[in-house]
Amino acid sequence: MLKEENIERIVLLRKKGLTTYKISEILKIPRSTISRHLIKQGLGSYKMTDVKMDKVNDELLGEFLGLFAADGNAHKTVYRGGHKYRIRISFSYDEKEYAEDFRKMLNKLFSKNPFLFENRKYNVIIVGYYSKKLLDFIKMYLKWRKNKSQTVSLRHLNYSKEFLKGFLRGFLDGDGYSDKYRRTSMFCISRKMMKQIFCISKSFGFNPKFYIYEKGQNRKKLYIVSFSGEDARNFIIYVKPRNSKRIRKWAHPDLNRGHI
Repeated sequence: MLKEENIERIVLLRKKGLTTYKISEILKIPRSTISRHLIKQGLGSYKMTDVKMDKVNDELLGEFLGLFAADGNAHKTVYRGGHKYRIRISFSYDEKEYAEDFRKMLNKLFSKNPFLFENRKYNVIIVGYYSKKLLDFIKMYLKWRKNKSQTVSLRHLNYSKEFLKGFLRGFLDGDGYSDKYRRTSMFCISRKMMKQIFCISKSFGFNPKFYIYEKGQNRKKLYIVSFSGEDARNFIIYVKPRNSKRIRKWAHPDLNRGHI
């Protein structure tokens, strides 16, 4: 018989969106035992493809896709008896507060609570879904080849102003920062993606600079879009990033206020 504290931990992990397989892996308890107790609690079934996308908010959708472009990945996982599609976004462990906030945003966006998995050993937090439906939806907006980091880009730029603003926020939260020299920058190894970031930023009235940074022989080029001076601060104020770890206090004192 399981101790009450173990039952409580099972329930807590399920409410965080973890599958019985992951809960079993973490707690070292047989999956059959976990399933039995989850059924008693009315939490027995983790639906794999029930995200809803019929009435998504444009700005939040852009934010999700911006962060996915920066720090996300998608895989078809084959296992005994079938396969499933896994969409994941990675956070460092010191971004736990931001990961929780983003998870709540995804729940609002897709009407389904995503799973959350923490691994302190590897300093990572994973948030995501198991859903081919969601992967197909993502590919309506983003495209990439085998090497996602080097080839990812938006399919076009003819999206709403709200969508593009959200996209900048998500990308900045994932692959952006502000520094002590009062600059705000975003970067990745996909040239096309950063050219699009540059064009989107220009369309909002900002004056970014486009740089190419070569780390050395046989290293991939890093493409950077950067804002300086008052433009850097105004960009932060306009975009309103969620991830306080990516910016400095000179940019804005209340960054996590006023989100949708």
